[in-house]
Amino acid sequence: FEMDIRRLLDASSVILIFVFCVSTCFWLATNCIGMPGISWGMWVCCYGYSQVPFIPASILIAVLPFELVSWLALGLATGASCLLVLRNLSTPLMAQDSAGHAKAAPFILAILGAHAFYFLVVKFKFFP
Repeated sequence: FEMDIRRLLDASSVILIFVFCVSTCFWLATNCIGMPGISWGMWVCCYGYSQVPFIPASILIAVLPFELVSWLALGLATGASCLLVLRNLSTPLMAQDSAGHAKAAPFILAILGAHAFYFLVVKFKFFP
């Protein structure tokens, strides 16, 4: 068993950036356009808890190191992660929409895009 500290630092950096920076950017953006209904803590907690599906996915990839298993496990983990965030944040976002201005839809699409980008980073950086 050999441990590469650089790889561990890379992984923790990617996770911390996704959890804290992405959620903070979404919180700032929603507050700047007049949608302050979701607290910063709620954004961070949702993004933090959304990392949980990646634990069984990475264990499965370690046990069955096949390319197809890697794609499927990470895809399912990303889907579950995205659903968790959307399930908890889309309702408060949609509640703040006004009749004439649909502000929540771009944020929901941005959440989907952020998760897709995160999936690609995790796949190609840590499970080549």
